[in-house]
Amino acid sequence: MVNAIDWIKRAKSNLAIAKNIYEQELEAFGGEIFFEELCFEIQQSVEKAFKALLLFHNIEFPKTHDIDRLIKILRINNIEVPEEMLDAGMLTQYAVRTRYPDDIRKITQEEYIEALNIAEIVYNWAKEQIEQ
Repeated sequence: MVNAIDWIKRAKSNLAIAKNIYEQELEAFGGEIFFEELCFEIQQSVEKAFKALLLFHNIEFPKTHDIDRLIKILRINNIEVPEEMLDAGMLTQYAVRTRYPDDIRKITQEEYIEALNIAEIVYNWAKEQIEQ
């Protein structure tokens, strides 16, 4: 059975992909990977980190990519989500839209960096909560 630790490891993997591929890509290939692809991985990391926390607290959750919905479920269950993580809901747009070329809005490097910063905060917080 999948548990919170399994989910947080997956969140870490998505975060590592988003961060490490970007750094390697800049060095090796000069930017052939789209920020949209990396932001998809970032969204997945945040989604999985919140789901790991829900699992840790034995809270059921729907199959959804909607990060605001996951935050709402946490808060309804008296799990205080720090203020700096409430912007994580903006990452939901990267869950599906960035996967289909005809729906894609080009993501800038600044947007990628902002998304990565949010994801690192969420991941570290969720991991800390689970390890307590």
